[in-house]
Amino acid sequence: MANIYKKFRDYIHSLYTAGMYQAVFNLTDDNLSPALSQIVNPNQDLATFINNAFKIAISVGAILAVMRIAWAGYLYIASDLWPSKQKGREILQDVALGLLLLIAVYIILYQINPDILNLDAIRSLRQAQ
Repeated sequence: MANIYKKFRDYIHSLYTAGMYQAVFNLTDDNLSPALSQIVNPNQDLATFINNAFKIAISVGAILAVMRIAWAGYLYIASDLWPSKQKGREILQDVALGLLLLIAVYIILYQINPDILNLDAIRSLRQAQ
């Protein structure tokens, strides 16, 4: 485990020193991600900020879940020891539960009122004033 961590750390460090980190910092400058550029826009209202933050949080959660599934699959397949296989299986169960919670939050909010996800009520209150 420590050896994998060291290799991962060295890989990230080599990307950083090679100048590949520029792609991360230019996400808000270029039009690669409109939601990411809108979340740091100072001219937006609170409803838009919260809505974009919610969408980005759901997206990040899904991306992290996929990465966690890959790690659990690696643990399950690469090891011949039973405790490592059990650990991989536990991680897969945790990820499945986490993805179900992400989907449940979205579905519950959508079933209550689809406008909750858009936060149009806050915008209409602000325009009424």
